[in-house]
Amino acid sequence: MKTVVIFLLFTTFTYSQTRTLDARIIKINHDTINVKMRVDVNLFKQTLLIVTSFNKRIRVIDDSGKKKKIQAKLVKELSFTDFDGNYRRFVGYKNDNDLKEILHDGKIKWYRSYYSDIYGGLQLESDILTDEQNNIVNVGAIGWKKKFREMIQSKLSLQNVVITRDNILMIVNKYDEDDDVNDDENENED
Repeated sequence: MKTVVIFLLFTTFTYSQTRTLDARIIKINHDTINVKMRVDVNLFKQTLLIVTSFNKRIRVIDDSGKKKKIQAKLVKELSFTDFDGNYRRFVGYKNDNDLKEILHDGKIKWYRSYYSDIYGGLQLESDILTDEQNNIVNVGAIGWKKKFREMIQSKLSLQNVVITRDNILMIVNKYDEDDDVNDDENENED
């Protein structure tokens, strides 16, 4: 009896964690489809997506109500508005078999990769920065700050910036601005 109760609780929690989102998928053959995408969400915060539930295989429901799975390696781009109202975009990155979220799409591109640990299934993430010359920085890897500094060194306004995980977005946004000439003029006035 105890086993039956535990099984019922487990299946109730498991199935209550699946919700659907309206999504747009552009396949690598350039077909664009609008679908309902099934995603897993956090048990306690139903708006928190578990990205690992769709970054390798996307579970969709087509117009006829038929459930299908689309392999991530066949997807060029996946975009949707999440349950918190945030627009999110995922792309196939190089020859990986999973989708990466684009956090910034400028002169420096910032991608986030999601994966599960092998023990408890926790969702982990790692960040990748790439510039126009295809230099790659794996954020968090040994020496990542030095490599990132080399990537942004052409901008005078960023030469003395302190690099941390928390200010990457500010740095890449400033890198996209072309106002270094103004910084030189301000220094000459002092």
